[in-house]
Amino acid sequence: MKILIIFLTALLSIAGFADSFKVVKILDGTVRDCKSQADVSNDTFQSYSLKTIALNRNNDDSINVSFNINMKSCKKIGNQFTFVDVNPFEDFTYNVTLDFDDNNQPIFNTVTAQTTELRGSIHQDGSYKLLFNSAIKGGVNFNLNLEDLLTNDELYSLNNGNKVRASFDFNLQRKLLLNSPHSEQHQHSITYGGFRFNVLLKKRNGEMLVKFL
Repeated sequence: MKILIIFLTALLSIAGFADSFKVVKILDGTVRDCKSQADVSNDTFQSYSLKTIALNRNNDDSINVSFNINMKSCKKIGNQFTFVDVNPFEDFTYNVTLDFDDNNQPIFNTVTAQTTELRGSIHQDGSYKLLFNSAIKGGVNFNLNLEDLLTNDELYSLNNGNKVRASFDFNLQRKLLLNSPHSEQHQHSITYGGFRFNVLLKKRNGEMLVKFL
């Protein structure tokens, strides 16, 4: 079974717009499959997708973006390999091979991983300007000022009635505390892959219209 998760190119519809839009997985080498035992092993620290994505215009012409983090873990259930939903703050375990016994069988060290923080960050596409950086519990809700999202030339064009396109990227970081019987407790940090949001802005009769592309 092959599913693109953190990685997913999602087609979703937004209330108020007939169009669908794409949240594009950034090509950063972090696509995960779940179709073999090797994929289970490679997914030790899990994966994520985005869901319940919404875009709205605020009264001050800033834009509000919200979505939820959907953490996934590659599992073998019966004879099938599949991604299953998991709570990112629920402890999980994995095995690390320590050695081999006299029969050449692996001796495992079981590690318990505890999430201490999920942190989301938003950067402007192209300039990598930081627009948002905060610890999260599973949902992300943030406002973007046009002055931060657009260049001066783009703001001028928008205010003169032209359509303007803008992009920003979301990345997820996770801090873990790792415990095992055979090693000291230590911290581990993971940066997962990112998603790109593309938006279209236009002002009509003094009112700003905004939608995902």
